[in-house]
Amino acid sequence: MQRSATFSTITLDIERTLASNSAVKKADEFAGVDEFASYARAQKFTHFIYVFTFVPSGKIFTHNRLYAMRAIALDPHIESITFARKGVGQFVAGSLLAPSVLQGLSEQGLIYTLSIQKKFYRAVAIGLLALLLIMLLLQSSVRVYLARISHIPTLFKPSDSVIYVYDYSLTQALRLRWDFPTIAFILYVVGLSALIASRATLCALVGDDWIYSSTYPAFYSPLDFTGVLQGWFWQRGRHIADVLMVASMRPFGEVLVSFGVEVVAAFKIMAAFFSVCAYLLISCMASVLVYWINQRRDFRLIFVLVSLVVFVLFTLINFVNMAAYVWSAGVALLAFLPVGYYFVFGKEVRFSRNLPMHIAFVFVLSYCACFQNEPSTLSIAGLSFLLLLSRGFRGISAMVWYYCALLCAMPFVATLLTYVSGRGKWQQEIIQDTTTLGNIKSYLAELIASNHIALQWVLIASGVLLMVLAWQHIRKRLAPELALSAAMLVVGLIGVVGFSAIRVNAVWFLVLLVLCALFGVAFLWRHSRNGALALAGNFGIVVLIFTLLIASARVYEESFKKYYPAHNAPYNLITLFVEAQAKGQDEITLTSKDIALYSLELQRLNTDPKGYPNEHISYFMRHYGYTKDIIAIRRVE
Repeated sequence: MQRSATFSTITLDIERTLASNSAVKKADEFAGVDEFASYARAQKFTHFIYVFTFVPSGKIFTHNRLYAMRAIALDPHIESITFARKGVGQFVAGSLLAPSVLQGLSEQGLIYTLSIQKKFYRAVAIGLLALLLIMLLLQSSVRVYLARISHIPTLFKPSDSVIYVYDYSLTQALRLRWDFPTIAFILYVVGLSALIASRATLCALVGDDWIYSSTYPAFYSPLDFTGVLQGWFWQRGRHIADVLMVASMRPFGEVLVSFGVEVVAAFKIMAAFFSVCAYLLISCMASVLVYWINQRRDFRLIFVLVSLVVFVLFTLINFVNMAAYVWSAGVALLAFLPVGYYFVFGKEVRFSRNLPMHIAFVFVLSYCACFQNEPSTLSIAGLSFLLLLSRGFRGISAMVWYYCALLCAMPFVATLLTYVSGRGKWQQEIIQDTTTLGNIKSYLAELIASNHIALQWVLIASGVLLMVLAWQHIRKRLAPELALSAAMLVVGLIGVVGFSAIRVNAVWFLVLLVLCALFGVAFLWRHSRNGALALAGNFGIVVLIFTLLIASARVYEESFKKYYPAHNAPYNLITLFVEAQAKGQDEITLTSKDIALYSLELQRLNTDPKGYPNEHISYFMRHYGYTKDIIAIRRVE
């Protein structure tokens, strides 16, 4: 796939040009470029070398250890272009060769393509040969092992310890009876859904929403190896996150548009619908974990508490960020539940009585859960590993081993793909001038200040609880539900600190795991025979729900005040582009007064028409037929 870019800086390298033409003079003998150009014409130089920098069209796919750039110059006089191995900050540096002094290069640019470097294929080949050699060396051991399990299907043979998903009754789990508590619970879910849907429509089409709802190439197949060469398979190791992030308009919103629904209205409808689905999904999945820790009691009360925490904790407004962090976390927990159920209750969860179908479905579900954002995927990998460790890696069924192997291996494969495709380099540039302890301190302080929960006390309480559980485990092995709670605490605390160390502040899912572990213990206290513990548990739960109800109203009110005044911004932008098309304009310029007049402050328009998000807005307008051509838009000082 071809990508375009304009030069950020480009200068004539006089010293290298003199050397390439075997000239006697030195670069410091010339007063400027004009004097050098006159000398070069007199000496009939045939090689002129320029050095340049430019910002790639994407922050991920740049010249790095995996990808090599191949440039196509827009100026026909440019003979060749080479790229430096390392860029400067977000820039890529390089040089070009021309037969004469070129004019106006700063306004020109280049088109480039990306291809996987040959050394990557060599590394893969060497790795495969090494793996083959190891297998040959261990051939005798492998034969002995295969002799022990010569009849492999017996490893997966169903038994009394297997339950099937379609035999599980959700109605029985919720214990639905048409009494007052049930009606109150349903009204609560409806009210919470209304708040979620409304908040999702307050900030429609901002930032990444423009590109993900129009031209972003999200529907690539992991089986399409042509796509690998073009780079799409390596799309930050977040294949499924990409698919979730475009769901606001593609294809479902586009279906509404095809039936005559206005584009912005279609976006708001689908964003509201999928936001409700995402928040309810993660609330249900997290509630199930607490439900298991509480020995399968009080699901509705648990759901109320957890869903309020999710609403207060995940204060994400625009759809792309919501899908990237809320929806992906819900899918990750959904894939983890069968593993958690086995280690708590000792029974396998299977999705089909057809064994090959179940194995295939588990693989696809694991892929969907693991090729997403790292705070979610690495968390379920850590939980799976710790639960295996709690059993000493012994006495575990083959099917659960298969499931855990997928959930442990796939996140690291996805993270590796994210790293080598450029995201790792970008993250390294963020932390290169910082210290680990400084990052942890500043990011934890920012996280504490940005949430409506007493996070500092949550972290302290979780640390104390973890030490208590560790002491109990030393004295006597923990009960399975407490082992799950301990695993959630360990993963959550390590994840919060670890991601803060590399300046990743999107750790809400990890905080949620810590809170769920604490909630599980609080609900166990609720049913304790010790009167003091029972009083403390019940009192804490009721007060916490009341506090979170008030916090939820405050969070929504803050979102409304911040975003509703700019709710007409997409319509105003559409009007500007339609008028520009009618007048035959090829560019829209907006002053600070114009931005205030059209309520475009939240759009953060760039002074560069090809900058973020200006170019994406232009493509959005053409994609949905508001303009026939690409009309640039930029802010002027």
